[in-house]
Parts: sequence; C-alpha cells; structure tokens
Amino acid sequence: MSAETFGQAFALAAMDLDDASVGREDGRLVVTRELTDETVSTEDIIDLADEHGLDIVDVTADVGDGEVCVWIGGGEA
Repeated sequence: MSAETFGQAFALAAMDLDDASVGREDGRLVVTRELTDETVSTEDIIDLADEHGLDIVDVTADVGDGEVCVWIGGGEA
C-alpha cells in the first residue's frame, strides 16, 4: 500500500475516535481534539497512527484556541 492509502485509511479510522476531528494542513494530516478537560490524552491517536504505519511529526497544544493537534507524517509504506 502507498503512504497515501495508509493516510486515507488512518483518516477514516481517526474520524471514529472520541472528540477528534481530522483535517489536512501544510500537506499533513492533522487530528485535533478540543481542550475540554484539564488533561487531554492523544494516546489513541498515536496508537492509531502507529497501527497504520504513519509517523507522528508533532503534537501541539494551543491554549488560546483550546485545542491539541497531532500532526501525522508519512510512514515507511
């Protein structure tokens, strides 16, 4: 499978995660979760990316926008 196919499969699966939205920015997939609690876990997003052979490029928290973003890169597909 190509990296693009893995990315599409990941995006579809990520849409089913609790409180997660999926988008694309700067050529990368981004999974966003709102900062609704004191602690926001991204473990399920990271595990899902790993299952699809994709790399985590960065995890950012934007307190002003009230969200945490997990930036997904290509894997070894």
